[in-house]
Amino acid sequence: MKILKRSTWDRAEIDRFLLETTIPVRLAVIDDGVPLVASIWYQWDAEDGVLFCVSHQNARIVRLLETGSSCGYEIARDDPPYKGVRGQGEVTLERARAGDVLDSLLRRYLGGTDSSLAQWLLGRIDEEVVLRIRPSWITSWDFSARM
Repeated sequence: MKILKRSTWDRAEIDRFLLETTIPVRLAVIDDGVPLVASIWYQWDAEDGVLFCVSHQNARIVRLLETGSSCGYEIARDDPPYKGVRGQGEVTLERARAGDVLDSLLRRYLGGTDSSLAQWLLGRIDEEVVLRIRPSWITSWDFSARM
């Protein structure tokens, strides 16, 4: 994974941000020549430098990724101080690990698997797909000092 020279943070700071931040990744793909952006929960694997997400097999984003694997992504705060990461990468769709990844995402974003939303998502696990995003490049920005 290439970190752009203009990146505010180094790899360790990017890893820390991605591991500690529990906001969705904005994932962008091309849909009939026009960008489509979907917000999806993510899990960062710092060791391998890979983002993992889960989405339903019939989701538009999944269907588009079945025919083209390139994406853009951004994980950024919506409120001050503005900071985040963005980049581009290649997506691989996987079914085998959907249960493990979904369980991890539910614990990360909901604090467990007891909620009705968690139970509903787990109830359709056979229909879920893992999106494995391998960044080709990544950069960061942090406007904290300006705010």
